[in-house]
Amino acid sequence: MKFRRLYTVLCLAVITTAVWAQPPFRPRIWGIASMTFRVSDIQRSREFYEDFLGFRKVFKLENKDSKKIRYVFKINDRQFIELIPTEKPLPERKMACVSFEVDDVKTMEKYFASQDVKILEPAGKDAGGNISLRVEGPDGHVIAFTQYLPDSRHGRIKGTYLSPHRIAPRLHHAGFSVSGPSAANAFFKDKLNFKEMWRAKPSDQAVPNYIYMQVPGCVENIEYIVNPRREDSHLCFVLPDMQAALDRLHSRKGDREIGKPFIGSGNRWLLSIRDPDGIRIEFTEPHTVR
Repeated sequence: MKFRRLYTVLCLAVITTAVWAQPPFRPRIWGIASMTFRVSDIQRSREFYEDFLGFRKVFKLENKDSKKIRYVFKINDRQFIELIPTEKPLPERKMACVSFEVDDVKTMEKYFASQDVKILEPAGKDAGGNISLRVEGPDGHVIAFTQYLPDSRHGRIKGTYLSPHRIAPRLHHAGFSVSGPSAANAFFKDKLNFKEMWRAKPSDQAVPNYIYMQVPGCVENIEYIVNPRREDSHLCFVLPDMQAALDRLHSRKGDREIGKPFIGSGNRWLLSIRDPDGIRIEFTEPHTVR
């Protein structure tokens, strides 16, 4: 009898220890929520993103601490572009933040705390009325996580401001420069379970130029731009028809330069243009060249 009791106590102790030893749950990531860039002239930027690309400006947000204004443009109900007017000269790194959508930001914060990730802004209500968290990612990039709430500024405009003039319906990937794949993988692969999809590596180079990483839980991805000497963070949109998009851009271009489409290393049509501050805007089709 005593042996059975002792055995039961030991089993409970082992189970309890195993439970406590497990790391906190990591919430699912549903995709890219927003990309935020610094710009020098908000009026010129508005003309580019609204008139030329067709994305509606839905509101302005003011950060409580910094008092910086963010102009928010809607891509779809869950994806947004944010622009922060900044005094010249602009820093080389114009991308201020990339945010991912999650179901439970506070649980994500607990997970990051267990992984010794530096918390820049703890989980809490942000200027838009959603719950957000900011952490330090690889190479000092600010990585945010957003939990959309129905009564937030974003939630209250669900289903509206979806302009028929939008050049594209969705972000395909968020591209940002990294000094090398190791530090980036230590964050995105090891801590968040992003999976490598494809890489471009010329035969005469030891390190790849580009690495595409799938966001877990969705079809969107991020792109490491492996170049420690040049900053090239960018937005990339997915288009159903590159030629139709070219026709629309041409009809609106005015004195803007529109590059020529080309077939990239992944055998897909690509098009790159630049906004007034030189931020790269990329377009791709969802399928390989036919």
